Amino acid sequence: MSFTRKEFIGLTTLPALAGLGTVAGSVVAPAAAAPAAAATAPVAASAVRAIAGADPADYDFTLVRPVFQTLLQLPRLTVLQWFGVDEDTGEIWATQAIPPATGNSESFALSRLSHTGQLLDHMILTSAGHGTTVGIQRIDGRPYVWTNWNHVDAGNTITGNRLVRLPYLPGETVPSTHPEIETLSSFTTSYVTPVLDPQNGTVGFRISDTAGQRLQLRRIDDVVAGVDAPIGVTIQIPGDLVHMQGFAVDGTDAYWYSGDTNSATYPSEITRFSFTDGQVKTRVTRVFGEDPEGGYRGNFREPESIFLHKDKLTGRKTLFAGVVTGEQGRRRSKVYAFPDLGADAFTGQQLQPMQPHPLTEQRGRHRMPPSGLTQLAALRDPGSYYFSSAAFAALADRPASASASGYLLDVGALTSHGSGGCRQTLTRYGTGTLPEMFVRIVTETGATSPWGKIAVASA
Repeated sequence: MSFTRKEFIGLTTLPALAGLGTVAGSVVAPAAAAPAAAATAPVAASAVRAIAGADPADYDFTLVRPVFQTLLQLPRLTVLQWFGVDEDTGEIWATQAIPPATGNSESFALSRLSHTGQLLDHMILTSAGHGTTVGIQRIDGRPYVWTNWNHVDAGNTITGNRLVRLPYLPGETVPSTHPEIETLSSFTTSYVTPVLDPQNGTVGFRISDTAGQRLQLRRIDDVVAGVDAPIGVTIQIPGDLVHMQGFAVDGTDAYWYSGDTNSATYPSEITRFSFTDGQVKTRVTRVFGEDPEGGYRGNFREPESIFLHKDKLTGRKTLFAGVVTGEQGRRRSKVYAFPDLGADAFTGQQLQPMQPHPLTEQRGRHRMPPSGLTQLAALRDPGSYYFSSAAFAALADRPASASASGYLLDVGALTSHGSGGCRQTLTRYGTGTLPEMFVRIVTETGATSPWGKIAVASA
């Protein structure tokens, strides 16, 4: 039995990602079931690639529309900086910058997530930098991190940079003096951020200084050994693409993701360069990432990070690109895929969970109230919300006897008449004392009953 290329891709449900297969392909069923064999030998990866026609030149992300892949549940409220997919496990890695208490050197969190975007664990790299890009390399099955790490003085002010490699240390806050940090040569005094292409054994350097931004391709083994031997030519980034949001390397190609918030000055673009001649092979504008209810929450959209995944069995490729929506403190970090399946242009959108009146954010997270809210009576959309102590203090109609603290708010179902009234229940968020609870009724016109305090006795 033979398959066409597209039929075979459907059977392999790209991207597989060791289980990260949320974009389903169409399966072509055989005319009749084959008899079961006593034992089935595994198909060699080379044979699978031959059947699939997995020529690197065969993949063109511009011919497919991006489809929603997953929402990342990151440990911090700051914007996603970089993400990548582990081609061995299907796990997702992601970084977030942490503002400094003093000086100008940021720290960053590196998180490990499941293939569905659920947080598994994370580490913090102290005063290491912005976490713009990193690379993940597995050595004897253990993940190692390639990253820039800032040199800082006693006041946490940046005095230089270095390229390092260190093992992933979940749950740890890692200082620059950690004994397992290995300093590597970047062959320049300029600022360098790396990405890895483990299947091809290469590392991409983004070099940034007063001369602009440029990309170099090197062998991982050469960098570890201190051998200064770039592959091909150095790519100079054009001036109208300097608002970098991420880059990835694949063979002798480099993918460059650029654009600013809401495309105010720089449009959201994906550009493919060649390390063979340094020229642009493809340059397209791509805008995606609308939230389920339409538009972008908080009127905020920013492209963040790009990653080229190669299936180890089939050789098929999928370009992933991130986009962040939502106001500060309410960011939603979403991953979209450009799979090699043009027929799946709308499938992924069905996978982004939505209900007309969501009581929580996706996967049970509390909802965030509208920014600048000063009247609780105006919040009648049913659901579970969280108010920080500062946001709660800004409410003019909060209970007079309420303690200064963060509060959970539950807005009950709307009444069936008019535009709907509701019940509001406040619960103090804390464990030091007995729960403090208040309840009131808000009508469809915004009229309110007095707050009633619910008596809570020690059990």
